[in-house]
Amino acid sequence: MKRYQIAGMLCLLFSLLLCACSAPPEPAASEPEQAAAEISLTPVTPFLGADNATASKSGFYRLTPNPQKGSNIVYIDYATKAAVYLCSRPECQHNDETCPSWFPFAVGGLFLDAKNEHLFCVGSADSEQEQTEVIWKMDANGENREKFYTCSPSENLIDMVVSDGSSLYFATGVVDKETWKLKKTLKQVNIESGEAVDLMTYQDTEWLFGAFDDELLVLFFDGESRRYDAYSLKTKTSRTVLTYDMNVLSRPSGDSIYLMQPLTDSTAEVLKFNIKTGETVSLCKDAP
Repeated sequence: MKRYQIAGMLCLLFSLLLCACSAPPEPAASEPEQAAAEISLTPVTPFLGADNATASKSGFYRLTPNPQKGSNIVYIDYATKAAVYLCSRPECQHNDETCPSWFPFAVGGLFLDAKNEHLFCVGSADSEQEQTEVIWKMDANGENREKFYTCSPSENLIDMVVSDGSSLYFATGVVDKETWKLKKTLKQVNIESGEAVDLMTYQDTEWLFGAFDDELLVLFFDGESRRYDAYSLKTKTSRTVLTYDMNVLSRPSGDSIYLMQPLTDSTAEVLKFNIKTGETVSLCKDAP
């Protein structure tokens, strides 16, 4: 229940800060200058993990339940406003494994990499005997679908997913059978090769919560205060960037962390903390 209360409060903070047929999409073309440029680390899912919908510059993807069994990816093109199954075969019934838009599970999550070149679907394995979680990778039009990452039987996908266009960064969790505490492992998985590297481990009171430049932000909670650490992919080291009271709400965005600090029982101050400079500025002193 606390998880959803926190999610609701963070959504409130974010909102205050912000004061029929068509062909499925073609795979994104990489322009030479885009390929040469280094893309900063970018969160590609909400902070609690992949949702059942995601969007690119040209269209919107949604995972919807299939009336017979499983689910389908439906694509909505912004230009034509047409909604179609993510499948290029006119004769397809869209209800079994022969259709690239169909999955055997009813509930899952979708997200794109930072370049919008690959679509990923999070769900269970494709057989009744396998109950593990899987990340499926496919082109933006649904073609060339394959298993990208398969969890072990005791492993689950948790926290947000971050991408720099060439890799995905996400955490998996395993419950210690002696202490019953969750141990998380932050992983880097190359999008093209599927090669996985373990970067660091952390506990159930710590979350992958944001990213900027070449650093991943991990939020810690010790029961009294909260702390953001930045993990550098270049140096493979962590540094503390901000510590604050447990009653303060926070939300990272780019190179800044926005904070809602209670002033009275009915008002709060909204602050902006710059991760690079360490400077804090007040944005609003009478937020409800």
